[in-house]
Amino acid sequence: MDTSSYMELFFEESKEHLLAIGQCLLALEQSGSDLNVLNKLFRSAHTLKGMAGAMGFENMAHMTHEMENALDLMRSAKLFVTADVMDLLFQCVDLLEEMLRQIGESGTDSSVSAQHQLSKLQALVSGAAVPLEEPQAARAAMNYAQIDPASLDQYETTILQQAIQMGLAAYLVEVRL
Repeated sequence: MDTSSYMELFFEESKEHLLAIGQCLLALEQSGSDLNVLNKLFRSAHTLKGMAGAMGFENMAHMTHEMENALDLMRSAKLFVTADVMDLLFQCVDLLEEMLRQIGESGTDSSVSAQHQLSKLQALVSGAAVPLEEPQAARAAMNYAQIDPASLDQYETTILQQAIQMGLAAYLVEVRL
């Protein structure tokens, strides 16, 4: 398939999504775990992954796919916003921007080495190298893990995630008469 006629559109859309991802990451640093920001961030990464894959830019598609995996864990409160996680996500955005620049210059994204960050993302997602959390946040996360997410609505989930980010313990109290 000849994708050259779509290249200009790919560049414009990619720039917009990379900008949105960067802005969302900055907002996420401030808010801790705003579900609306996480959802917007996930959608931009997902769209960028699809566009890169359709254009044949496998490195870019692979990087955004791994970012998606981490963001999905963050959306489900299985991975938390920490300095280490945010640093890694910002590094990934820098690499994606470099890949886009290289695509513009050489028509390929293969000249940008992203293996180090990809390995870190994969380890993060698999749980092998979860960044250190504050003890209170870790305890709150354990309490949250014992709560069935299906029993909570969107508002309760958001409040619970914010409490966890502040290091508060979360409990589900069920009263039956």
